[in-house]
Amino acid sequence: MAEPIPIDDSPEIREQVARIAESNMFRRRRKLLALLEYLVSETMAGRAAELTHGKIAAQVFRPKDSSDPKSDAIVRISAARLRAALDQYFSREARPDEIRIYMPARHYFIAVEQPNRIARPRSYALARAHASSEGPTPKKISDADMIGQQGINLIEKTCLDMGFVWSPTGLEAGIDGYIEIRHEGGEVTNCIIQVQSKATERPFEAETSTSFEFRCSQRDLDYWLRGNAPVILVRSRPRTNEAYWVSLKEYFKDPARRKTAKIVFDKNQDRFDLKAKPLLERLAVRPDSGLYLGTLRKGEVVFSNLLEVADLPTKYYVASTGYRTRGELFAALRELRKPVHGEWVLIGKMLTSFHDLGEFPWTRVCDQGTIEQQDMREWALTDDPVRQRHFVQLLNSCLREQLYRKGVKFSRESQCYYFRADKDLSEREYSYRSREHRTSRSVFKGYPSRRDPSRMSYYRHSALVGKFVRYGTGWYLQITPTYHFTRDGYRMSRYAPDLLSGIKRLETNQAVCGQVIMWAHLLTERSLFDEGPEFLDFGALLDFELDVGLDDDAWLKIEDDPEKRMRLQAPVADNRQRSLII
Repeated sequence: MAEPIPIDDSPEIREQVARIAESNMFRRRRKLLALLEYLVSETMAGRAAELTHGKIAAQVFRPKDSSDPKSDAIVRISAARLRAALDQYFSREARPDEIRIYMPARHYFIAVEQPNRIARPRSYALARAHASSEGPTPKKISDADMIGQQGINLIEKTCLDMGFVWSPTGLEAGIDGYIEIRHEGGEVTNCIIQVQSKATERPFEAETSTSFEFRCSQRDLDYWLRGNAPVILVRSRPRTNEAYWVSLKEYFKDPARRKTAKIVFDKNQDRFDLKAKPLLERLAVRPDSGLYLGTLRKGEVVFSNLLEVADLPTKYYVASTGYRTRGELFAALRELRKPVHGEWVLIGKMLTSFHDLGEFPWTRVCDQGTIEQQDMREWALTDDPVRQRHFVQLLNSCLREQLYRKGVKFSRESQCYYFRADKDLSEREYSYRSREHRTSRSVFKGYPSRRDPSRMSYYRHSALVGKFVRYGTGWYLQITPTYHFTRDGYRMSRYAPDLLSGIKRLETNQAVCGQVIMWAHLLTERSLFDEGPEFLDFGALLDFELDVGLDDDAWLKIEDDPEKRMRLQAPVADNRQRSLII
C-alpha cells in the first residue's frame, strides 16, 4: 500500500478545504471544523511529523491540565470523528471531480488521495516534455513480476511433490491457480482448492522467528470469501524456498479477524510443504461441505436515534440558597417581576445553573458570598455517577425550557414531551425537511367518537421520550418517538395506554424513522424570533455506514391498507431512511 501523501499549500487544496468547511457536514460542527483547519494549516506548513496528541490538545482543545490523560482520549475520539465526517462528506455531498483529502490511519496530518489530479507547476510539464523527446521507453518486465512468477513456480513444485494437479488460471482477478486433489492410484476427484499467491523477496511484515503478519485488502478479501470453493492464500519467499498457507474462509470465520483483515502466520504450523497434504485433502473434500454462496456487498447507512449535543457552555455557576424546593424558588423569582427561565437545578439548598448567578435576579435568591464559577468540561466528563445524574438533571431542565418555547410541553404523568394544543383545538401540522425533501406531519389531531361524531373521543399528540446518554466523551440525546393522548387537549385520557398500544402495533419502521427525523429537525431548528437563552446546541443524528446490508424489498412489510397508512401519517421514506437503530 502506498504511503499517504501530505497535502501541500496550493490554491486547489485551499479551495477544497473551504468547500468542505461550508458543507452541511461541517457547518454546525465548530469544534470538528477547528480541528480540521488546524491540521490543514500544520500539514501545509510542513509540520506533519510534529503533530502529536499533546500538541493537538494544547492548540485545539486547550485542556485545563495538559498532563491529564483524558486529553489524549479527547484527541483520539475527535480524530476518529473527523475521519468519519470526511468520509461521509465525500460519499454524500462531494462532487465526483472534487479532490479527496483524508486523515490517514495512525496519523494526524491531512493527506491527498489523488495528488496527480492537482495542477502541476510548469517546470514539471517541461521535464515531462524533455523526457518524452529523448525517445520511446523500452518494454520492461519488473522485478515484482519475476518474484510473483517464482512464487507460483514454488507452489506448483510443492503441489506436484504432493501428487496433486496444479492448473494456473492465466487471466485472473484474484486467484492464481487451482489445486485438484488426486489420489495415489492416479484417480482425480474434481475437488479443487483455489489458490492466491503472494510472494516477496523482502522480510515478511512483523516477522519474528516464529511468526509474521499479512494484511489483505478489503476488495481481495470480499472476492475470496464470496465463491463456493475453498480458497487458500500462500505467502512465500522464493529466494529461501519458504512458503506458508492459510485457509481464508476458515480463518476469517471470526468477525474480529474479518474486521482487521490481518492474517498472523505461524511458521511452524502453517508451512506449505508435504506435511500439509492431508490438511489440503480434508479442506477440499469436507464431509459437511455443500454449496457456499457468499453475500454480495451492499452499502447501507444506518441512522440512529442519537442526536449529538454539539456544544455546551464552557462555564456553570453554583451557589447556596435558603430555598428548599423548586416551587418555592420559582415563586420568589416571579415576585421580582422579571422573566426567569428554568435552566437550573436545586439540590440540597445548592443552586446550579448555566445562568450567571452573580446577576439580577439571581442575586436576590442566592448567598452572594458562595457563588462559584466552575468548568463545564470537567463536569461533563466525570465518572462519578452522582455528579453525572445531577449533570443530566441540568440538561433536562434546559431541554424542557427549549422545547416549551417551541410549543412542546412536558407531561409528568406519561414522562414525555408532547406538542401542546392550540386554544381552538384545531389540527396542528409541523413542516420539516426529511432526508431528501420537504414534508409535514400532523402533530395534534382530534378523533371523533364513533357513537357520537359530534364530540371528540380523544386527541392524539406526537410525543418524545428524551434521555441524555454519554458515549466516550460525547453526550447525545436519545430520541424515542411516542404519542400522548388527552381527552380535551389538556387532561390525559384514561384510555391512553390502550390507544398507545394499538398505534404501536400498526407503526412501520418508516413511520418511526420519520418521527425521529422530525424531532431532530425541531431541536436543531433556529429562528430569528426565538426568545430566551439557548444553552443546548444540537448537531446531527448519529449514523453509521456499513459495508453489508439486506435487500429491504425482500423483508419489509408492505402496508396495503390506505386508511391505516393515513392514520399513521407516515411520510414516504427514501432508501437511506429504512434502517434505524432505537
